[in-house]
Amino acid sequence: MVLNSAGSDFDNVIADIGERCLINRFSSTFSGAQYDIEYLTANGSSWVTCAHHPVSLGGKGEHSAEAQYIEEGRISFNDKVVYFAGSITISSNAKIGIGSPTPTQHMILDPGVIDFVLSGVVIYRKVYCRELNTGSFLGQV
Repeated sequence: MVLNSAGSDFDNVIADIGERCLINRFSSTFSGAQYDIEYLTANGSSWVTCAHHPVSLGGKGEHSAEAQYIEEGRISFNDKVVYFAGSITISSNAKIGIGSPTPTQHMILDPGVIDFVLSGVVIYRKVYCRELNTGSFLGQV
């Protein structure tokens, strides 16, 4: 009961403060030719609700995950931290559109999708994203 309550409580917070978000899912396939060329194929999209804010170290200290990621060059202060309900499935090669009716497209950065688990149940997911320029493909900024 407590696990279901924690998950649904977080879902309610996301629903209250969140914004519409479009997740475009892609799958990777490799060609059978002489060279291993990776192709991304769109395989669906869905509208969900997410909460987001800019990357910030405010009050987190120099030993936080964000500080480490910034120091390593994996994220920057221009990127966003996006939160999803634990029931939302996201892969690292998805593209996330934030806003509605015309979402700005974001790619998922190197830390990938970080699950926050309580007794084996994913309560919420945290993703670091970078806005893509208009017309950019996945992985291009």
